[in-house]
Amino acid sequence: MTTTHDVATEHARLAAEHARLADALRDFRFDPDNARVLFHERLARENGWSRPYARRVVEEYKRFLFLAGVAGHIVTPSEHVDQAWHLHLVYTRSYWNDLCENVLRRPLHHTPGTGAETVDFRACYEHTLTSYRAFFGVDPPRDIWPDRKRRFGADLDHRRVWRATHVVIPKIVVVAAAVLVACAAALIAAWWCA
Repeated sequence: MTTTHDVATEHARLAAEHARLADALRDFRFDPDNARVLFHERLARENGWSRPYARRVVEEYKRFLFLAGVAGHIVTPSEHVDQAWHLHLVYTRSYWNDLCENVLRRPLHHTPGTGAETVDFRACYEHTLTSYRAFFGVDPPRDIWPDRKRRFGADLDHRRVWRATHVVIPKIVVVAAAVLVACAAALIAAWWCA
């Protein structure tokens, strides 16, 4: 039989564990003292983000890690938070030893969607956003945590590009240039025929 005292004791234990995890994640450092390129700088470079934006993504990654530890359900990151997670996995000692063993006190495996899984990642993402609001008392920043439709739509439509050999031009610039060329061609044709 569960008593009121047992419930209160369990709530106190969970609150203490949540506080410990929040403090440990706040203080967590990704980089060794001798790092010449910092984690957030590499994240920025690899994704074409500004350094301030990459720092914000790293803080949101830490919030995701907190939710992974306390939410009690499968958590699904935003695409940008997932990029931070992917990069952190490359820092194997930092990830497995420092984070999983010492901070989370358990392994946290990254399981990418294969299309064959029975887990509904869209529903998990919505549940993650709900837990974010519940634990942090604020809405997640929309530029890092977009709504489900964008998270599983436009945010997945990207590719890594070798910029040393390729030029990346936004579609809006290509469309605008095509409209200008068409207008110029029409004007030249009208002038020529006049």
